[in-house]
Amino acid sequence: MPPAGAPGRALHWPAVPRSHRLAPILSVALLAWATHAAAESSIVLPLPPRFEEIAATTYDAETGKAVGGGFIRFERRGETGARMEGATGIDGGAHTNLLAEFAVLPGDGGLRLLRQESRSVDVAGQAMGVLEIDHRAGEGRCTGPSLGGDPPETRTVELPADDRLVNVPMNLLFQPIVRGERQEIRFQILLCGGGPRIVTAVARVAETEAQSVDGSRLVRIRYELSLPKLLSRMVARWLPHLSFWFDPDEAGAWIGNEMPLYSKGPTVLVVRRGFTPALLDALP
Repeated sequence: MPPAGAPGRALHWPAVPRSHRLAPILSVALLAWATHAAAESSIVLPLPPRFEEIAATTYDAETGKAVGGGFIRFERRGETGARMEGATGIDGGAHTNLLAEFAVLPGDGGLRLLRQESRSVDVAGQAMGVLEIDHRAGEGRCTGPSLGGDPPETRTVELPADDRLVNVPMNLLFQPIVRGERQEIRFQILLCGGGPRIVTAVARVAETEAQSVDGSRLVRIRYELSLPKLLSRMVARWLPHLSFWFDPDEAGAWIGNEMPLYSKGPTVLVVRRGFTPALLDALP
């Protein structure tokens, strides 16, 4: 599930700007600060195929073993608002909760992001803080955990004027690729590890395509940080596997995604109920 945005080999839920959770090894090379605040996101996302709750299962990305549950929920909020919530994790252990709030454009013309949020708990049950993107205020916020009873520290970064940050609803962002209208999409993500920063990412169709239960085609989209070629080769072994699967014959329905549960956390597969990692051809 989108759910959301971050790197490694495990989950639900990425110009020159920044993203949601990656290794400090990239910090120096990726540091590029925006200088102008944005009043709203410049990205208009398509409406979901249906406003509904989609049940999912969380799998260990290395073994394919089911380790927990998950879901994605889309809701209308009156005539002009919408909301997406998601959760995934290991039963009794680490988990991540995601949230995105939208303005619905006139005539159901699409969704404009207003706010995004990600909260994670590690394997020891320790809250890891909050990543928040407030598009109306033009600000990204990284709030750390509360340590030793001290209040958590919040660090902020100003969003660029051409704000294209999408950490959470990537399942909607990638729809033009799923429909064959675009070959790639460049966007931005907020990273909190090592201090808040905005990085550019690019999404493309992967070379391989999996098959669904009835043999129909599933489109696999991979995304990665947009790095200079030399740097990309230098840090390749530290970069996570970040993939989404969709069924283009079912209105681009989200089928699953693979990414880290949180920065340096276990990589997981979050898969729509009725599908398995084997059907997605997602196991190593």
